[in-house]
Amino acid sequence: MKKSCSNITSYMVVFNKFIFFLCVSGFIISCKTYSPPHLPDDDIPMVNGFKSFYQVFHTDSAFQMHHIQFPLEGEPDQSDTIAYTDNYYRYADHWVMHKTFNAPDTLFERAFKLLDSTLIIEVIQHRSSPLRMERRWSLNDNGWQLVYYTPLRIPVKIEIN
Repeated sequence: MKKSCSNITSYMVVFNKFIFFLCVSGFIISCKTYSPPHLPDDDIPMVNGFKSFYQVFHTDSAFQMHHIQFPLEGEPDQSDTIAYTDNYYRYADHWVMHKTFNAPDTLFERAFKLLDSTLIIEVIQHRSSPLRMERRWSLNDNGWQLVYYTPLRIPVKIEIN
């Protein structure tokens, strides 16, 4: 009986070593250098250097602040309960830096509309709800500028009878 017990123990040791080897091998094989996914930017307009401006705008905070026309016209956050009778403006001291749009994201889609070579409207919209964000870009003597911003919100529809 003692001999069969030692055989089972030796088989268990070999089996455990084999399982450990498989786990370590799987871990080593699955490890690779992380590289962030390439974000497609084919939809960004290439007019008057806008594409390169747009890419820098979302990676350099000083550049971004310099290329926003403050006070920035737009609409307030959805949670803002104040009824504004005039236009709404954002100021530099409350600005939150905008980051690069995550193009592979399946919840949102981005579209650009060129009104002419100096005015571009960008809309980022939720695919299954009316939530949307709008930014307007204008080319002037100081280069491209963000001149209008509406944060992610449900647009207000006004019907006139």
